[in-house]
Amino acid sequence: METSVYTDLVKQQNCSHLVSIKERKKKKKKKKNTDYIAKTQIILRSLLIFVSGSKKPEEMKGQARLYSMKYCPFAHRVRLILTLKQIPHDIVNINLQNKPDWYFQV
Repeated sequence: METSVYTDLVKQQNCSHLVSIKERKKKKKKKKNTDYIAKTQIILRSLLIFVSGSKKPEEMKGQARLYSMKYCPFAHRVRLILTLKQIPHDIVNINLQNKPDWYFQV
């Protein structure tokens, strides 16, 4: 079937949701999906969990620091707000059963 005949049939039968393969490829090429790109830099140190005997991490100038447990729902809310508002921050995860000594000096 020729493309012009195909498009005529689509228009006549009001099947605007049907799109030819060529048109799909054109749309895919034009569309750039940037929805999943993080706007803030992810720091790998936020994946670490500090326990007793560990050294205190260096402070990053100009950034807020959040001390939390990795799976704390209250800290998760704070993380979401910091990311949403694009506030530069540093996350330090603490093991609550085996807290590092430097944590008590903060």
